[in-house]
Amino acid sequence: MDDIKVLFGRKIKELRIKQKLSQEEVAEQIEIAERNLSKIECGKSFIRAEKPRLFAFIIPCFIS
Repeated sequence: MDDIKVLFGRKIKELRIKQKLSQEEVAEQIEIAERNLSKIECGKSFIRAEKPRLFAFIIPCFIS
């Protein structure tokens, strides 16, 4: 079974690609370093609770 960080990261990457955005663009929008977004997408890191902009990026995709 995949770790929650890996599943979350895959979903972030899938949504980013679906929206035709680069890691750089998303990282800028959610105010984190591009390398940190890369780590999140690879399942090596997880978003901190004080970075709700990432959730704002994801939630509309689940609603539509």
